Amino acid sequence: MSTSPQQEVTYIATPKTLEVFCGAISDAKRIAVDTEFVGEKYYYPRLELIQVSDGSRIGLIDVQTCGSLEPLAKVLSDPERLKIFHAAESDIPILRRALECEFLPLFDTQVAASLLGHGAQISLTNLVRNQLGVQVSSKQSTSDWSQRPLTTAQLEYAANDVLHLHELEEALRADLASENRIQWYEDEQQARLESLSSYSEDDIWDCYRRVKDWVSLSPREMAILRELAAWREETARRENVPRRMVFTDEGLIELSRFSPGTRDAARKLRRIHQGQINRYFDTLAPLIKHASQLPRDQWPEKPTGERPDIPTGLLELCQALVRTEGERHRIAPTVIATSAELQRVVNNRADLNGNGFPILKGWRGVVVGEKLKALLRGEITVSVAESGELLFEDRQGT
Repeated sequence: MSTSPQQEVTYIATPKTLEVFCGAISDAKRIAVDTEFVGEKYYYPRLELIQVSDGSRIGLIDVQTCGSLEPLAKVLSDPERLKIFHAAESDIPILRRALECEFLPLFDTQVAASLLGHGAQISLTNLVRNQLGVQVSSKQSTSDWSQRPLTTAQLEYAANDVLHLHELEEALRADLASENRIQWYEDEQQARLESLSSYSEDDIWDCYRRVKDWVSLSPREMAILRELAAWREETARRENVPRRMVFTDEGLIELSRFSPGTRDAARKLRRIHQGQINRYFDTLAPLIKHASQLPRDQWPEKPTGERPDIPTGLLELCQALVRTEGERHRIAPTVIATSAELQRVVNNRADLNGNGFPILKGWRGVVVGEKLKALLRGEITVSVAESGELLFEDRQGT
């Protein structure tokens, strides 16, 4: 089938056709890449389809039937070949697990778009429409990619995910150059790649902090939850199932709060699935007992939830500055800094020179960082223009 006169599409479902296709694209200098996977049924998302395009042909690689993906890994790991992604941060961890290789150098169209006024996380469908004037359907984005055979509509959707990436990369690079933001993009992309490279699965003993309503527990109860959440994480990883399939958040909270000593006592807790109690209570009972007997100095600290030493309105004023400068430069405020990152800067306002806060460095420093430091030093006045816009201006005589 063909989605356009320029790109022939091949569904690749055997080791031989994969090898032939990878040989055909082995001379390409740029490869567009995307994935389709099923995440809700597993701890580690199950990769179903890898889409690649060299600009003239598209391959839809069925991961479940192609056997070894080594031919594709060889193509995508070539350091002389640019890989084009949209939202690479969602694809790369899954591809690393499947292909056991790196994908540098790469260009991420979503990252580039975030620096050109398209918002923090624009979808590929919207970016193609906004940048190229092409309307593509997103109907199949939530379809079941584990079913076989895949439908014609699914295959067309999957092909469209890489069909326009070469053209998008060229257009976005041109826009970055015209705005003098090429270096901004390179710095931002490098920071995100370093974050991906340093990514590791959460410390298993910190997993309790991801359990809903964990802060409602006392420190002693948190010690129990910490033990139970670590057990759940290990079990979910080992069985490759979602955490909730092992034990629900509500169930862990109930066990931590009431510390049932017997199976019958656990069954009387209303928010626990009986099947999970039947299957796991003999394992959980000694964990609950052990954590219940820990000395006080080994309990987790209960968060206070207070904002330390921030005068009323100061954080909000800094947020207003970020929003104002973001609008002026056409960059979403959340791309510049999250609320938590900005709060850390304000908390450390007495000594910002030696701190490596991202908002104070690189392109963020140019956009707002230097002005933010001046604001916190009292070197900027704030007024309201006739239009209602906030004006942040240098004090006279400073």
